[in-house]
Amino acid sequence: MKSRLFPGAVFGLLILVLLNLTPSVLAQVNIDPPTRTFAKQGGGASILTSGIGTWTATTSAPWLTITPRTSGNAGESCIYVVASNFTADTRQGVININDQTHTVTQTGYAATLSPTSASTDLNGDSGMISITTDAGVSWTAVSNAPWITVVPASGISNGSVTYTVAPYNGVVSRTGSLTIAGRTFSVTQTGEDVNLSPKTVGKAYSSDIVQVQVTALAATLWNVTPNASWISVIDDGNGFGDSTVTLAISTNPSFADRTGTVSIGTATFTINQVGTPNPVLDLLPPEATADPVGAYGNVAVLATPDAPWTAESLDPWLVISGGASGAGNGNIEYVVSANPDLTPRKGRIRVNPPVYVPQVDLTKQLWTYIPGEGNTDDVSGWLRNLSGPIDAFDGTFKRNLSGASFSRE
Repeated sequence: MKSRLFPGAVFGLLILVLLNLTPSVLAQVNIDPPTRTFAKQGGGASILTSGIGTWTATTSAPWLTITPRTSGNAGESCIYVVASNFTADTRQGVININDQTHTVTQTGYAATLSPTSASTDLNGDSGMISITTDAGVSWTAVSNAPWITVVPASGISNGSVTYTVAPYNGVVSRTGSLTIAGRTFSVTQTGEDVNLSPKTVGKAYSSDIVQVQVTALAATLWNVTPNASWISVIDDGNGFGDSTVTLAISTNPSFADRTGTVSIGTATFTINQVGTPNPVLDLLPPEATADPVGAYGNVAVLATPDAPWTAESLDPWLVISGGASGAGNGNIEYVVSANPDLTPRKGRIRVNPPVYVPQVDLTKQLWTYIPGEGNTDDVSGWLRNLSGPIDAFDGTFKRNLSGASFSRE
């Protein structure tokens, strides 16, 4: 009795096992192939299914049509139709069969771009791209990077688009692209390997120390190279990653302002230094003699480099024939006319140095030095600002007899 019941019990057990497995494999439908590509003319194709259970096919692409049915059993094919592509753009659509995905790629009409790529520096740039395609064929232009813009967004037949690359303050190069008429236009933008803070400083005429903060990627190596003889590097002149560069500037011996730069990696650090406010002026020889019949002569002007000066005769019989003005060292030529009298006479040539005005408020007293005598002069000068431009002024000033001070009238 037990032997006759045993097989039935085993058979019943096997049935229960199969029934328990059925729900878990009901939706296990596989598809083949997972992708397919079509030409612009379109066409039809089928997707083979296998496994256990039923399937349902859906798509959101308007140019894909699932026909004649959108559902079936495993082992039955899913048939679909691809419409013609009348654009130059390549397009993709998806057919979902249960949890499986079938991707359809369809090429468009032939199109070419000119140029196909561009490179720009950190300042950004803009340019034009020409599109060549068949008459009546539409196309689109899309940016794949937020720092690149392109207009217009679409067109028909041959045409062109304009792209704009935004400025960049990064330390590494970046790449982006545009998709135009289904083709890729690549953009590469270089960055500075380092960022500087500050990028520019203004300094007085005297020697000084300047420090620059360098920000860079940890693995970025950079060198420091002064581009002016009056700027030197105190530390070793190179580094990597974030660091500080210390520079020394020498005294400006000239009356003129000067600008020097330092290359730190691919970045440039600028130093603006004003000229000396105390120009030196001397004459050699300070005096001379002339024959009664007249004479020619010259006097050397020894002055601070680039310091402007003017020469004038204070007597009508002493004429300046050359070198009436200059900057720095110079030479004044003069002519002495014959003396019609038996009495000796003295002539004077006055050389006026530049007026250095450190105050911006011209209502205050201005201190300088101009040799000679007199109560009123028309004086030209400069207003200097350590971090800004030099502004010129003209005005009438009252001078004391010693020529040591002026006040604005």
